[in-house]
Amino acid sequence: MPRTVEPSEELKRRAEELLRQGLDKYDVAAKLINEGWPTDEVLMVTGTSLRKVTKVRREMGAIPAGRRKKEPGKAEMIDVIADRIREDSLAKVLDMLAIGEWAVKELSSLARFEKKTVLQYLKDAVDFYESYKRWINVLERENAWLRSRIRAYERIISYLQQELKLKSLEELLKPRLYVGGILSGRGERGNLRVADDKALSGGDRGEAGSA
Repeated sequence: MPRTVEPSEELKRRAEELLRQGLDKYDVAAKLINEGWPTDEVLMVTGTSLRKVTKVRREMGAIPAGRRKKEPGKAEMIDVIADRIREDSLAKVLDMLAIGEWAVKELSSLARFEKKTVLQYLKDAVDFYESYKRWINVLERENAWLRSRIRAYERIISYLQQELKLKSLEELLKPRLYVGGILSGRGERGNLRVADDKALSGGDRGEAGSA
């Protein structure tokens, strides 16, 4: 079995000194290896992996280890912000691609008809819309008012139609009501007959009185 080498006390003290300075453990390991300490002992003292330490050492070519200090909480917050920025940027890029795909698919023929590029056609369309947007809003309000008037007229027409139906029904039933009045003695001829009867009754009484 391979013999395990125990790190020296001097190496441990040096590692603790760098950690107290606020360096990340991977930066400490990379710095110790750069100082010439044995790699296996450094990895044992710092509890790091060779792969990650090698990556940090490559980055140290532009970022010195002394400047890579650990700031608890801040690094995590920066990572979260960076992830969100990446997600937002990716979403915007996808939106732009979707808009571009739609524009090329739907507007290419129209742009060619006017001898323009798709981009120029879109710009002109937006400029036109912005120029006439106020008038478009006015027309939309006018259309809404006209629709309300149409609904009011429809209600009036419906009411008049109902009145016309009632009038027609009344005209239809009027002869029947008239005939019914005659038969019951309440019509016009019935009234005349009653008047004649009264006149005759009065005449008879007059003749009887004169006798």
